[in-house]
Amino acid sequence: MKNKFSKKKKILLSATVAILLLLGSWFLTIAEELCLFSWEDIFYISALNDISYQAKNYDMSVHVIDVGKADSIYIKCKDKHILIDAGERDIYDKVNVYLRKNNVKKLDLVISTHPHSDHIGGMRSVLDEFTVDRFIMPVLPENILPTSKTYEKLLLKLDEKNIKVEKPVSGSSFNIGELKMDVLAPNNDYDKVNNYSVVVKATYKNKKFLLVGDAEKESEQDILKKGFDLSADVLKVGHHGSKTSTTKEFLEKINPTYAVISVAEDKSKLPKREIINRLNYKGYIVYRTDINGTVIFLTNGDTIDVVTEK
Repeated sequence: MKNKFSKKKKILLSATVAILLLLGSWFLTIAEELCLFSWEDIFYISALNDISYQAKNYDMSVHVIDVGKADSIYIKCKDKHILIDAGERDIYDKVNVYLRKNNVKKLDLVISTHPHSDHIGGMRSVLDEFTVDRFIMPVLPENILPTSKTYEKLLLKLDEKNIKVEKPVSGSSFNIGELKMDVLAPNNDYDKVNNYSVVVKATYKNKKFLLVGDAEKESEQDILKKGFDLSADVLKVGHHGSKTSTTKEFLEKINPTYAVISVAEDKSKLPKREIINRLNYKGYIVYRTDINGTVIFLTNGDTIDVVTEK
């Protein structure tokens, strides 16, 4: 890679990065706002998680961020930016910093797949730090509405920021720039919050990505009944690789080249061996954030390249 810095500037920037990293990402933001350096410059020199830097050479990139046993997916399609979920509260800064280092100023679309803390925990911080054009989140019946402070505070933050919440409409489609988004779920009334997960299929030219949140087999069955085209090149495996999701019938309709699981070691011992065997049996290339770290799928619409943090 060509060195775009003079020796003097590189020394100054390196010293600045070393100091600012000790003081936190807030000071990095100040440095950017004062026009000292861009986030791209900062992360270029410091080489922090430099795999995301490779996305600049592609029209579209899907970043499955390593946020432990939680979900956070960042999508960039040319000049459009999308965030699907934001992990747990205790790792919110990782998501914000990741967006900042990819030069995100505004999020054209945010999807909160469902209101469990491992998907919405960091969302309030995202709303504080970035302008949001559209926000989609499912509407749940009162009998299963979460009573957690995390969910209540998210609702208050949305109200404070005057952000209109859109209800997902299964079967609807819309474009974010050149990226087509098809909403495939939820389709019915359920007794589990997971089954209200917003399921979307993102298509750029000839490449398709199916992102299913924590949708379980009941939701998968309803999606199949609707007769949607589920074929996709990449599947974000449902519910962190739990046995409640990724049924054989559902997987066969998707038939992805790649499958990615957002997961970390915990008492649930996910992903379950049954699911890994099912994916391996079909010959899909499987990535896991607990093993591979952050996983990025890169495409110009005809082919897909994959880079991993580990």
